[in-house]
Amino acid sequence: MNGATGVRWAAGLNVLAGIWILISPWVLAFWGVGTATGNNIILGIAILVLAAIAYNGSEELWASWVNFILGLWMIVSPYVLGFSMFDRILSNNIISGIVVGVLSIIALSVPSVVSPTYRSWVRHGPTFTGTLPTPEELRHRQDVEFQEEQERIRREHEDEERRGGGPR
Repeated sequence: MNGATGVRWAAGLNVLAGIWILISPWVLAFWGVGTATGNNIILGIAILVLAAIAYNGSEELWASWVNFILGLWMIVSPYVLGFSMFDRILSNNIISGIVVGVLSIIALSVPSVVSPTYRSWVRHGPTFTGTLPTPEELRHRQDVEFQEEQERIRREHEDEERRGGGPR
């Protein structure tokens, strides 16, 4: 699984978690507890939107970080907002918060998300100059690698044609 697929997988599951959090007051019948209902509606919408952003843009690290923080809030909100005495709401929020937090960590830990040139970094190694390359330098490095790969493929095809092998 490549990085973008890993992020999409984790973010897609977080979209489902956001939907669950949004509808849980009605599914679990705690809509009568206004604080818990409002908390879950707001968090459900926020987690859903942020997960969709992370799903569509694998380099949107901030969305996964915010979702991680919202997952932590899901866990502590019953205590902070005063509805921890309701076991069903408490367990729903703790489990949902853990799920959102773990999925956010998974999305953040996928290598290509950390750097769009992770493959290049692995190939060339890190720079120990004390500075990181700029995004423009990284894009240029990717472009050069792509052109080199295209040139290698073109030369292989020419060699095959010269040997009489023709196209594959």
